[in-house]
Amino acid sequence: MRPKLTRMLVALGVGAVALVVGVVSAVEFHDDIVIDGDPLLLALGEVLLGVVLAVTLLVAAYWISTDVQASAVPRIGRWAAIATTTLGVSAGLVIASQLIQAELKWHLLGANILGIGVLVGIGMGYYDTQKKQQARTIERERDQFEALFTNVPTAVIAVTHLGDRVAVDMVNPAFEKVFGYTKTELEGTDIRDVLRPAGEEPVPIADSSLTGMPDDREGNWTEVQVTLQTEYGLREFVRISAPLDGEKDGPSEYAFYIDVTEQLQREERIRVMSRALRHDMRNRLNVIQGNAEMLVDSADEPTSERTVDAIQAAAEELLALSEQTRAVEKIVSNEHERRAVSLETVIAAVVADIRTAFPDSELDIEIPGALAVQADPTFETALRNVVENAIIHNDSETPRVEIVAVESPDPAYVDVRIHDNGPGISSERYESITGSSMPDSISHSNGMGLWVVNWVVNNLGGELEIAANAPRGTIVTLRLQQADDDP
Repeated sequence: MRPKLTRMLVALGVGAVALVVGVVSAVEFHDDIVIDGDPLLLALGEVLLGVVLAVTLLVAAYWISTDVQASAVPRIGRWAAIATTTLGVSAGLVIASQLIQAELKWHLLGANILGIGVLVGIGMGYYDTQKKQQARTIERERDQFEALFTNVPTAVIAVTHLGDRVAVDMVNPAFEKVFGYTKTELEGTDIRDVLRPAGEEPVPIADSSLTGMPDDREGNWTEVQVTLQTEYGLREFVRISAPLDGEKDGPSEYAFYIDVTEQLQREERIRVMSRALRHDMRNRLNVIQGNAEMLVDSADEPTSERTVDAIQAAAEELLALSEQTRAVEKIVSNEHERRAVSLETVIAAVVADIRTAFPDSELDIEIPGALAVQADPTFETALRNVVENAIIHNDSETPRVEIVAVESPDPAYVDVRIHDNGPGISSERYESITGSSMPDSISHSNGMGLWVVNWVVNNLGGELEIAANAPRGTIVTLRLQQADDDP
């Protein structure tokens, strides 16, 4: 039966009962006053219950027809019928037992019993509906949790603390894939003995988060760094533990294992790069020191001039290296808030500075004024590095650089392309810049400016691309997210 028709039938049924109770009460009141001559208050007292029942039933009929949940209507109807039948049978037994003692007014008593039965049924039906709705809600939430627990790509485990042992309740597929254990295989074991290498203890992470998890001011979440044995060998994880207070029948804690091995490796690369920089600085200083001593001891004027040139070149390289190191340190250690940035404004500022520093170079720009990207102050540093590299490492008689800003093939991004007519960049250097290989002991800090650019662009959610320019030179593309708001 259709829900709308069911609603109307149940509402009409309740309304009909209300009409019956009301009519019977009215007739009885008339008979008491007109025929029997009973006092008014006595007559009203006799039919008061019927009147109240009739009015309440009318309100209930209206509520069923308009406001009550559609799924509750059939249950209300069924419970009303059950309650009416139950009360009717009960009342019949009571009446039968009293017939030998006193006269009963069947029509009045029957109408009142009918009204009470319907009201009780409505209440019971609504209660039943709410309980079933609550059960469905709990079941749906459980299904949603199970889907999340199963499909989340992070390794998750549910455990129960049993004295000095941590027993496993559940593991998700990601946990099985990473660590190679199913729930059945872990039953009866202490999870700490299975995953953790002998002697390895978790290291609390107190001051900062390796995972970017928000700080829990209530202290319910704990975060530690731990080395664990996986299907891929030893890996570094941040374990985030979420205790469940008051849980008696389920797990007492959920633990999320987030692999931070690559993040720690990147930090190690930075430390390696720092050592390479210090190595280069020592070499340049040795050149300066050695040539200075030669200059003092030499009486040959041409030799002295060459020595002075060598000292100046080494000093300039050392100064540039120092500036690059400062830029790297600033970018790695500082955080900036992203906002909408006008490409026209940033590029114009960079080009003005470059023209002043390199007056013999040629710079052309082509920028639609309306283009804006999501960036921070490090973007200007990156762009300046690319343009300066294009000029400094250019062996042409007149270094030429063209800066073009266009919408990327992906409309969510904008491409800033820097064209030059220099000697180009080798594939080995490109791999070193983008992080697919480490710089060897010979290259050291060469290309540090483009390293900085790659870090900046990646940190801004973009991508660095390097390609050959025809007929000669390089095209460096900074692909950044297009800003939705105006700068």
